[in-house]
Formats: sequence, structure tokens, C-alpha cells
Amino acid sequence: MNFVASQYEKTIPSKSTITPSDRQLEYADGDTLRFEIPSFQAHIDPRQTYLKFRVKCRDAPTALCFSKKCGIHSLIDNVRIYDADTNLLLENIQNYAELAEKLHIYSENRSIRNKRGLTELLEYGARAFDGEEYDNLPARNADQSQLFKTYPTGSDATYSTNVDYTSVDGVECVVAFRLYSGVLGQLSSKMFPSFIVGGLRVEIDLNTASKALGVWTAEGITADDGTVDKTIGDGDSCRFGIVQPNPSTASPLTSVDLYCERNAGYNQITSDAGGGAYPPQGTSALSAGGRAVKNQLVGAINLRVGQKLYGYTNAATPVLSLLGTISSLDCNAGENAGGLVRVRVGLTGSLVNGADFVGGMGNNNTGNFQNFLNNTCFVRKTDAFSKTPRVILNDVEFVVKTAMPPQAYTERLLKQAQTEEGMKLDYLTFDTYRNNINASERVVQINIPAINRRATSILSLPVQNNVANSVAHNNLDSVIDTAKDYNYLVNNKLQPTRKVPLRQLSQVPPRTEQIALFETEKALGAVRIMVKQLDYQDENFFIARALARYGTIYNLAEDGNISLRVEYDAPVLNKLMISYIGGLRRLIVNSSGKYIEP
Repeated sequence: MNFVASQYEKTIPSKSTITPSDRQLEYADGDTLRFEIPSFQAHIDPRQTYLKFRVKCRDAPTALCFSKKCGIHSLIDNVRIYDADTNLLLENIQNYAELAEKLHIYSENRSIRNKRGLTELLEYGARAFDGEEYDNLPARNADQSQLFKTYPTGSDATYSTNVDYTSVDGVECVVAFRLYSGVLGQLSSKMFPSFIVGGLRVEIDLNTASKALGVWTAEGITADDGTVDKTIGDGDSCRFGIVQPNPSTASPLTSVDLYCERNAGYNQITSDAGGGAYPPQGTSALSAGGRAVKNQLVGAINLRVGQKLYGYTNAATPVLSLLGTISSLDCNAGENAGGLVRVRVGLTGSLVNGADFVGGMGNNNTGNFQNFLNNTCFVRKTDAFSKTPRVILNDVEFVVKTAMPPQAYTERLLKQAQTEEGMKLDYLTFDTYRNNINASERVVQINIPAINRRATSILSLPVQNNVANSVAHNNLDSVIDTAKDYNYLVNNKLQPTRKVPLRQLSQVPPRTEQIALFETEKALGAVRIMVKQLDYQDENFFIARALARYGTIYNLAEDGNISLRVEYDAPVLNKLMISYIGGLRRLIVNSSGKYIEP
């Protein structure tokens, strides 16, 4: 693709060149990707420069996905870019994934999200917070996973299998995405003259798979004692209801049938009291943590062959029991003669009696309500996440778009670089600062020793500290933790002068804090992020302030620092406050050498 430079009033030719990584072998999560971009790729167009590789997941405990908000970006921890001659650090973005998640979610609309789904492994159907219709719940859409083979669906999907449809080796996918970089990525819209610094060296540290990946859905998984665990996934942890045991006599179980949804337009029933399949306890059972399996076998994706299945008996005081080890799963989704539609879970090694699980979800053995735990089953959290997944990368490449401007333009830059004043190039980037906050602190004032001379905005993300990374939850999520209000202290003045309220975000259900949302939009706009949606503020919380407006800059280095003051009502979490100061960094190349002004 060519573009027109108005200064010369003619088309400037351009081309893409593949720059391979330092070794053409497999990379694993936690590794560092390295690239050498030679100086003969003189003028780099960051608008069409992107990272590309093949990726797959191995040893997955269940169906997983990369961040539901930023996709494959969650795999990146740090990005560093040096000049190839002197190892001058041009750009250093730490905690990249946490930043990318917020920039992604606020800059998307439906079209952009769909495009990212094609190139960045942003799993559209994995989200639970979009407020869309029921059909888009994650438990109904695990069959859309790009990383894993899952259970088939359809009116003819009547099958019986002892095969684990969530393959432990996953499916290999190809991704291509632009980095949030001011030198080689989305933060820049002008060419970078790499020849003037002798080429570039790029280093990208990868996160561990346990941090980058998250569970697709938590349905069927609970805490080890069978209670609903809202910390798993998107808080959709639940138990499945047993419609009937097989056999229903005193013999040990060979299988249990679970309630599942009917196929639209099919002549099916979900319970038949005459046949011993009692109806469940309606909406009350649902609110108490019981569910029917969604979309045939898709919603039972967390019930895997080889795992132990636990359940509660139909006693007045339900007894937690080991039902056995899952040996097979099947669904008679093709039933169309007025019969019972169900998901059947085959069991081996069962030592319980079928008569203890008759009556339907929430009922005693006569089908009358007794306890919401009655006749429900689940997989324990400890068993569900017993494996540690791995991420494998192959064919890692940087696709670099280079332009060929007129020779006069290149010569002019070279002449400037030989003068005492030198050639100057400004580019937008982020500097990262971290501060720890103890759970006991209700009034927090943290000092950020900023050295930025051309700052435009600051984004502060409070994330939970001292918690091990796990695919059971989103490790990139920020936490509100009953935050009441905030403001920044800039040059010994409160910015804004009135505290920005946050208290409504902690209400149940959460409500929008409009002033904080205005601050968010202004801060993102100051770092050239085009804000396209402002929904789900509580799900995508961060503290922000624009330091300059209308394309101007603010010299924080003269002040010596910037401070953030946050008040909490009743905090309970240890937090790590990650602050990103966005602004311009200046590269100067003159007769004395090369250096960076922050």
C-alpha cells in the first residue's frame, strides 16, 4: 500500500518486510521474543507494522481463552525497544497487558471487536458482561472457541462419547496484531527513521500462561465444599441439577442425567414425574446456584472425562458425596418424539446409591421442595484447575512496513543529525510506576516520582496484590475495593479541585459515576485513544486524569513528582497501583551522539 505525502505532492512507495525472531524454534509462555530490525529498513510506517505468530495451548485443565477484553495482548508483559548501535532505550512499557486491556475495551465498537476476533484471538462469545441477550452467555458459546475443540451442536447432535472434546493440545491459531507502541505500533501515525539510530532491537517479555489465560465459563465448577464461588471466571460458578440417577434403586450409580435446555422447535420435555424425572425448583433453585446445562453438551464443557463428580443427596440435611469418576458424556439432543432430553454423565467407581439422588434439583425423593442443594452435582475447583497450562508459539515474525520517501527528505535528516542542534523526533509512549497499598489503608496518598517533561495524561490501575496467578480468574482485572473518591496533586494543587466520586461503583448493582467517566474519556483522548464506548465502568475500572489538553504537554519534571490521593470506605484487599504516565518522549540525534529526553 502506498500513501501520499502532501509535502512532495507525489506517491511514496512502500513495502512490507518480514523480520524473523532471533530463533526460529518454539517459544513458551514466560520467554522473551527478540527481533533485530536492520538500518536499511530506513523509514518504518508503524500504522502497518505488526507482530505475527502461531499460538496454541497445551495441558489445559478446561476450555480457556486469552483476555476477554484484549485477546492475545494479555500474553505480553513488557515491551522494550532499543537502538541497535548503542543500546539506547527508546521505549519501555511495563505491565503491558494490564494497560492494553483498558485501552482495548474503551476503544472498541462492534465492528472493531469482530475484527480483533479474527486477528487477535479476542473470543467474542466468551464475555458475560456485555449486557446482551441470553444467547450470548459464555456457557452457551464455548463451541465457538478458537483455541479448543469442543462439543458439537445441532439438531442431529445425538452422540455418545468417552472422548474429551476439549483437546489438551488445543488448536493452533494464527494471530497478527499491532503493539501499543509509540515507535512501532498503534500510538504513532508517523514514520520512524530507524536508519538514523542504526536500526532497532525489540524485546518482548511474555506472561506466564496462568496469567494470560482465563477460564471460558465457570458453570459446573464450585468451591471444594460445593458452594458457589463468584471468584471463578466471570462469577458464573454453579451446580448442575440431577434430573434422575441411573439406576434409581439402591445399586451404585452408573450415570446421572442432568437437566438441559430444549432444542427450539423440537418436541422435547425436560422432566417427567411419571418416569421418575421430577421437575426442578424453578427460579428459586437458579438463584441459589443451580443450573441446567446450556446448549446441549456445550454448557457442560467443564465436566471432563477423568474428573471426579461430586453431589448432594436428597436428605433433609444434604450430604456432600463423591458420585464417581466421569467416564463419558452424551446428550440426546436429537430427541423429537416428546421424550426426555438430558445430558448423561457416565460414572465409574461409584459407591453411592441411586435412591439418594431421586426427586429433582432442590427436592426430596418425592419431588417436593426440601433444600436447594438437594440433587445437585459439580466439579470441585481444586480438581478442575489441577493442571498448569502452557502456551506455545511458532513462526514468530515482525512484519515491518517501510516507506521510501524522496532522497531529499532522507538527506535533510542526515544533515540535521550532524549539526549541534540535531534531529529531533517526538513520539508518544507510556512510563510505568508502581506503588503498594495495604488493605488497612482507608486514606491513601501515593507519590509518583515522575520525570516526564512532556506528559499528557495519567492512568492509575489498582490491581489485587499478593494473589497467585490462575486461569480460574482474570488476572488483569482492576479492583474498586470500596473506593470512595480520588484526586491528584500536581504542583501542590489538587487536580481536579473537587474530589472525583467513585462510591456508586461499589453499589449492588453498580451505578455509573459520571464525573469519573468524563475524566477517563479525557485522559484516554490525551494519549490518542479514540474512545468508542463507555459502558461497564465498574468492570473496567481505573483512575485517570488528563494533564494537558488540545494537544499540549505538561512538564512534570519541574514539579518533581505527582501524587494520587484515594479514599476508601471499607477496603479489604492489598493492592498494587500501576500508574501509566502517557506523554511525548524526544529522541535527539546530533553531532555529539544520541540521547532521549523523557
